[in-house]
Amino acid sequence: MAQKTLEQGESHLKQAQAFFAAGAKPRFDVTRSEVEVNNARLGLLNAQNALRLSMISLNNAMGVDPSTQLVSEDVSVQQFTAPTLDAALREDMEKRPDLAKANADLLATQARVRSAEGGYFPNLSATGSYTWANGTSEYGDMFRGDLGNSWNAGVTLTAVKAETDHVQAQYDLLMAMARLQKAIGIMLVE
Repeated sequence: MAQKTLEQGESHLKQAQAFFAAGAKPRFDVTRSEVEVNNARLGLLNAQNALRLSMISLNNAMGVDPSTQLVSEDVSVQQFTAPTLDAALREDMEKRPDLAKANADLLATQARVRSAEGGYFPNLSATGSYTWANGTSEYGDMFRGDLGNSWNAGVTLTAVKAETDHVQAQYDLLMAMARLQKAIGIMLVE
């Protein structure tokens, strides 16, 4: 860029000198063009120095000897098409770890709520067994005779009021947590 500015200034200087030689422009225009050319040369030197300092800083950052000359090459820039706002927001939401965590926390809390809801229902359990004794007894002669086969069965139904109160408190707490986590997720999105 600085090189182009210098070339344009030199072109203007030649033009101003030609107009002055023809008597069409005053000497002031030539002097102004000379100043512009000298300012462009200074700008070119500053740009070259900035490039050199940047290359030294880059070499230092990469751990390369600062005197090493790096070769830069022009890379053609491919045409970039900006995504739509909806697509960009959707991609952003998918890549944000804080939103993923908030969503996972919400799902976990909802699962705990469903688990706590199970405490409202009675607990039903059934047991059963069958024993074949083959007419003998562990107690020896005292119980002689045919003991035969035996079986037993049992059913238990448990519904405790105190437990349902505890479940209600746990359920209320988990629902409050779910609402809070959902609100946090909405705030993160905004």
